[in-house]
Amino acid sequence: MNDLRTVIYSYQPIRKYKDTGIDKSVIDQFIEAGCMAPSGMNMQPWKFYVVTDQGLINAMDEQICIVVADIYNTTAVAESLKNKNPIFHGAPVVIFITAARESEWAALEVGMCAENIVLSAQAAGVGSCPVAWGKYIERTSLYSQLNILPADHVVLSVIVGVADEVPVEQKSKKNAIYYIRSGLPLKYMS
Repeated sequence: MNDLRTVIYSYQPIRKYKDTGIDKSVIDQFIEAGCMAPSGMNMQPWKFYVVTDQGLINAMDEQICIVVADIYNTTAVAESLKNKNPIFHGAPVVIFITAARESEWAALEVGMCAENIVLSAQAAGVGSCPVAWGKYIERTSLYSQLNILPADHVVLSVIVGVADEVPVEQKSKKNAIYYIRSGLPLKYMS
């Protein structure tokens, strides 16, 4: 249990990567860990579309930036989009995770799957980060290159690669826990 706690507590999202590829067999191990996530009736609704071509990843990054800037017309988003490769952060691997458009539980199940992927990468000493804006690949001209079935859609993407940064440690919020006794919420006190 201590090893699991160490992996969970040491995980930090990586947003800067070295120009180093990740072996396909290693990526497959991370995805296999993702497939061990719980899903309703063990339906395992996810599919994985793995992009490792850096030119294509960079082009996708550029096109998604245009979509994001149009959707989220705020100063904060505009500032973050000025960074180089602000969507996929120069990662050598992007994993698009899809599920059926009609699935009521897809977001939850894909989220648990992605958590297993990033924790598996962390345990292997590889950087990763879930990227919600990756779903906007569907609004770009490059979406067709993924050959995703029409009944499915991108729920989330995960980037993976060798970290080229030491991220700032993030602390968990402890004031968001409530215990219920006799119908009255008792706020957790840290």
